[in-house]
Formats: sequence, structure tokens, C-alpha cells
Amino acid sequence: MKLSKEIKTAIIVLVGIACFIFGFNFLKSTPIFNTDNEYHAIFDHSGGLQVGTAVTVNGVIMGAVTKIKIDNNSKIVVTFTCKDDFTFSKNSKAEIYSSLLGNTGLQIVPVQDDAPRAKSGDYLPSSVQEGLMDAISSQLAPTSMNLNKMLTSSDSLIVSLSNTLDKKAQQDIKESLTSLNATLQSLNRASIGLEKLISTNKDEIEGLVKNANYMSNNFAKFSDTLSQVNIGKMVTDLQYTLNSVNTMLTKIEKGSGTLGLLMNDPKLYNNLKTASSELGLLVEDIRRNPKRYVHISIFGKKNAEYQTPDNVEPSISEREELLQPK
Repeated sequence: MKLSKEIKTAIIVLVGIACFIFGFNFLKSTPIFNTDNEYHAIFDHSGGLQVGTAVTVNGVIMGAVTKIKIDNNSKIVVTFTCKDDFTFSKNSKAEIYSSLLGNTGLQIVPVQDDAPRAKSGDYLPSSVQEGLMDAISSQLAPTSMNLNKMLTSSDSLIVSLSNTLDKKAQQDIKESLTSLNATLQSLNRASIGLEKLISTNKDEIEGLVKNANYMSNNFAKFSDTLSQVNIGKMVTDLQYTLNSVNTMLTKIEKGSGTLGLLMNDPKLYNNLKTASSELGLLVEDIRRNPKRYVHISIFGKKNAEYQTPDNVEPSISEREELLQPK
């Protein structure tokens, strides 16, 4: 059967496309002019690592996985490259990790110590980083076990209670649950009523809140004003005044000064009282008998003789004479 030119052309095009796809995938993982260093690492499990996966150092792409094979001991041997301008210690690790999206990658955990530098062809220590889901599962495993134990204990407790309680006790529990349900319904109705009350008196409540805010602002202003007052000077002045008053009271108590003598010397007080009384009598006598003190005689008439009132208190000198012992 002779093929037409169209069929031959189609076959050539398909073969070319297949060769292009194969070559592109091969060159993507193995550059033609590759001068990078090549390293190896042995793992127990690849975790889904594939040839062509980027090799990173602290998140920066530094190479790629070039080969993955299984050795005679069922270990996974991973060969990868890293740029030759980046050097690290032989103690650095090749680590397989999983991203948040579940993609598997390979990273170099560099160690910069005094150990010899890793060379191309060296085998690096390996490790597998715990994935996010594995970490969550490991954290949840104890919780799940405890929860299962708690549920089992709860079931056993419920069964024991059911077998232990008599019918009357079970009836009492049912009635208690019914009462609790009624209480919850009452609380629900009270909550609805409170909500209606708040919505009805919304304006008044807002007014109260505004008044409270206004009072709070005034109190804040008063506090600011009070903080600006020199309290220390006021206290010092008050202390000085109190000391002065205390000194004055001490002097009065000791009899110093006129006020002290008045308060501590009864004789002086009585004399002043008598003198005041006599002065009052003198003024009253001048008012009643002015002629005794002011002599105005046009025709030479004599004034009437003065008569001392009966209720006049004795003078100071007379009282002193009366008080003196005979």
C-alpha cells in the first residue's frame, strides 16, 4: 500500500512533536551545558519526589533533581544538582519536605562549620520533614484517643445509671429536665421582653448614654484642671497656716498676750466685765441726769443733788476691798 504525501507529512509531524516533547522534558531536568555540582542522598521514602523538582536553599532555587532510583536495599537514592558557586559543609542535610498545597520538594539545609566542604559526587545526610497533615494528625491522635476513652466511659456511666436508678429516680430526673426546659423557655421569653423594652426605649437609653458620656468628659476636664493645680504649694501653705494657728493657741493657753490673759486670768476678766457694766451705768446716768455733768446756769439756780440708783454694782476698788481678808 502506497502512502500519500499527506500521510507521510502527518507522520513526520507527529514524530517531530513527540521528539520535541521528550527532548524538552529531558532538557528541563538536565541542562545541556550543565556545570553545577552533583550530590546524592539516600532516603527511606521519596514522598512523591519527581525528577525535575527544584532544589532550594532557604527558599531560593539552586538546582534540580536529576535522578531517582531504588538500590538493592530498597533505599531511595536521589541525585540532584546545586550551583557550583554555593558551597556548604559536608554536615549539611538534604531534606524532603511537603508544601502547604501538598507538593513534595527537596531542600538543602546548609551548615557552615569547620568541616570540609561538600564536593561534587558526595553523599549528604538526609531527612524527611514532617508534613503539615502529619503534624496535625500526630497532634490530634492523643486527643482522639482521649475522646474515645471519654465516650466509652460516658457510655458505661449511662448504662450503669440506667441499671442502678429505679423508676422513681428516673421519673424525678425526667421531671427535673422538664422543669429545666420550662426555666429555659421563661428565660427566652424574658430575653425577648427585654429586647422589646430596649427597642421601645431606645431614645431614652441613647439619652442616658449621651449624658453619661457628657459627665465623663466633664470629669476628665475636671481631672485635667486638678492635675494642673500646684497641690504641693497648697499643702505647704495650709501646713504653715495650721502651724501658725497652733502657735497662737499655745500662747493663748499659756496666758501670753491680751487674749491669753483674758482666757486664763479670771480676775482680769471680772474687772473688764465690771468696768463694762460701770461704763454702761455711766452712759445711762449721763442720759438721765445730764445736768450733773454739764452745768448750765443762767439765773444762778443750783442743780438738784444726785441720787445714786439702787441697782448699781459696786466699783472695782470697792469689790477688791470686800474680797480682801480682814
